[in-house]
Amino acid sequence: MTARVAGMSPEVLVTAVHAAGLPCDESQDRAELVSLLALTEWEMTPAALAYSEMAEDAARRGVRLIPEP
Repeated sequence: MTARVAGMSPEVLVTAVHAAGLPCDESQDRAELVSLLALTEWEMTPAALAYSEMAEDAARRGVRLIPEP
């Protein structure tokens, strides 16, 4: 992700984050914007979708996949 957005200006990154449906503003630094874009891309991978389904199923049974500290 970092390599793909290497030439993008912060304004273009903000636009891309907004286009992905995530809230952000121009006060966020480049690393935060790239992280938001990477998270959005990751959330659509088969592994992430499967994990979300597992987490929802576990929650219906009263189980948390990641224990609270």
